[in-house]
Amino acid sequence: MAVEVIREWNESNTVTHGIELKERLWELHSWPASGKRPQAILNDQLKIIDECDFAIAIFWSRIGTDTGVARGGAVEEAQLLMNSGREVMFYFSERDIKYNADFEQAMAVKQFRKSLQQNALTETYGEPKDFRGKLAAQLDRKMTDWFLKEGHVGAPAMTVKPNDTLLLLQRYQETLKNHLSEVNLSGSPAIDSFSVRLEDTFVSLRLSDTWRSERRFQKGVADDGMGGARTRNPEEVMSLVFRQYRLLLVIGDPGSGKTTLLKLLCALLHG
Repeated sequence: MAVEVIREWNESNTVTHGIELKERLWELHSWPASGKRPQAILNDQLKIIDECDFAIAIFWSRIGTDTGVARGGAVEEAQLLMNSGREVMFYFSERDIKYNADFEQAMAVKQFRKSLQQNALTETYGEPKDFRGKLAAQLDRKMTDWFLKEGHVGAPAMTVKPNDTLLLLQRYQETLKNHLSEVNLSGSPAIDSFSVRLEDTFVSLRLSDTWRSERRFQKGVADDGMGGARTRNPEEVMSLVFRQYRLLLVIGDPGSGKTTLLKLLCALLHG
């Protein structure tokens, strides 16, 4: 369930913020090996110290198998991270344990939770759906506090490798495309506003020399052989216009103040 919450967070935030959470699970990221303590092998394979920024630790009625260093594997992993300055989000279920549960294991969980009172703020939950809701909300707040607050300096170091630059650019462009690709249009009071794609609201700036249809078929008007197919780009059109007319041409992006400038000029001319 925690993995589902992580992936949902990525779906909502990766493109927008350029941050992706990658889960590490021994079930998916470990393989048979020998030569060390089993948990030490797992620590190496999961790259607990080298690549994990933080952990989500979930406990109910079992603490795990003693590793020779800690009471259980999850406990050892959490202690490794905390000892290296990383954070651990601890969640403890308060659901009733099964009648056939190992009460020694359950007691060990309670003892471990009590041992954290001086070093961690833990969270409790009841049903699995409660855990899902709490983790989703708290993970979002944690990521915002770590990475998304302007000027925040408490987050783990994040490095951008040279080969990541193109990916980040693509994410940035995709974000702009998603946010700016549509515009809301409002009609009369009888028509609800609706969204249209910007690419559907613009036409090409190329202008055509096509004969007007009402003249093309008039008697006595000869065909010039062009077939009405010649087009010109804006620069060519303005060049032709300037040969015959004296004009003031104001060029600027939307919202840059073209209309305001013209109003000012009109006021000066008629003032």
